[in-house]
Amino acid sequence: MAEIRINATGGVKLYDADDSHYAQIVAGTITSNVDAITLGHDTVTIADNLSLGSDSAVLKFGADGDTTLTADTDDRIDIKIAGSDHFAFLGSSGDTVIKPLTDAKDIIFQQFDGNKVLEINDSGFVGVGGNSNAAGEIRIF
Repeated sequence: MAEIRINATGGVKLYDADDSHYAQIVAGTITSNVDAITLGHDTVTIADNLSLGSDSAVLKFGADGDTTLTADTDDRIDIKIAGSDHFAFLGSSGDTVIKPLTDAKDIIFQQFDGNKVLEINDSGFVGVGGNSNAAGEIRIF
């Protein structure tokens, strides 16, 4: 039978039916002896700061969790979309490096209306103002 217990620290522990798992609330902190706690099914609001407490924390988005933001131990943030790596932001000697993680893909900056304003093309040119032909290309490297 599930139980609610008030413990000596003034907290409340909510146990499952066989006493093997619990969630504990003490002074606004929720802890548990399981890997995940589900809060609601619609919207969870965090008043100020959200802290993910490990060097390999993953923040997942979407019903399948296939869009992720991952921080790792190398001063790096990876963005994965639809389960595929897309970008990494790396700290390198004080500089920030933006690195595409997919081969043969272009980086395109668009205005709100969809007009291309800048393209960094995998074949070695930068197009400005939507120009992706020889007249508007600036060769790099």
